[in-house]
Amino acid sequence: DARRKRMTTARSSAGQAAVSRAFRLLDFAAASRHFMQRNIKPRGRAMDFAQARATMVETQLRTNKVVDPNVLDAFGETPREIFAPAGRRALAYADEDLPLGGGRALLAPMTLARLGQAAAPTQTCVALAIGASSGYAAAILSKLTQTVFALDSDADALAATANAWSAHGYDNVVAVDGALADGASAHAPFDVILIDGAVEVEPTALLRQLADVGRLVCIRREPNAAAAISGLKGGVGRAGVYSMVNGVAGWR
Repeated sequence: DARRKRMTTARSSAGQAAVSRAFRLLDFAAASRHFMQRNIKPRGRAMDFAQARATMVETQLRTNKVVDPNVLDAFGETPREIFAPAGRRALAYADEDLPLGGGRALLAPMTLARLGQAAAPTQTCVALAIGASSGYAAAILSKLTQTVFALDSDADALAATANAWSAHGYDNVVAVDGALADGASAHAPFDVILIDGAVEVEPTALLRQLADVGRLVCIRREPNAAAAISGLKGGVGRAGVYSMVNGVAGWR
């Protein structure tokens, strides 16, 4: 009798656990349906980019150690979708790099925000954005600094982006056509240099264009990775800062 009682109790406990798991699955399914209903854009309805931008700041930036209020404000105010290819604007606020073609991409919002925060820009800084034809990184920097020189080697793409900057009030961004690795020495020194992509070699020419205590931020590829500054391709690497102190650059 005691054995049958234990077996009955065990079956009852197992049954209760199964019911509990089933209800948890139902709750999860209901929550998922609610999320999808709220966030999937019905066919023919315009996407709410402002809401997507606010969600990006709250869920991608604040949750990933982006704490500088000026950086958060800059990302909250800058419409990423206007710098995305026309056919990919619905993906502008996705938590991933957005391919632009030609081996280039808009860096994921969190990656760019961490770089921007590491650069420690202020409203008195003069900045240089390298690989600026997409326009987004320079637009972000324009909110955080006094002047941004935006360098790119694709003159046609840069001209089109310059029109977008002008149309949306980014009047402190100056387009510069030239080789990426050479920088913009005619406008140096720079307090901040942001490379909008990844490099595998130390950007010596750019470091020489930093002001004392200036900062260069970039993603540096691991050894043997197949990218150089001329390509600015994305990929696995480590984000960090070169700081110039008394003419000596250090990486951290």
